[in-house]
Amino acid sequence: MYEDLRKIRTERGIRLKECADVIGVQEACYCKKELGDLKFSLEEAKALAEFLNCLSKCFFKEKSSKMER
Repeated sequence: MYEDLRKIRTERGIRLKECADVIGVQEACYCKKELGDLKFSLEEAKALAEFLNCLSKCFFKEKSSKMER
């Protein structure tokens, strides 16, 4: 589910442990989240996106459309 997240992390040479520390979970738990087995909370997603500077690339597959009036 989060292929882009993993790709960005590995391309930048960032270890699972570093991302786990950013969101305050164990490395194994982070790994499950990155694989899509567990969901990221909104707070975790925000912290991780800020750390990796990749909010839209990491957590949104499609561009959001404007709401119709």
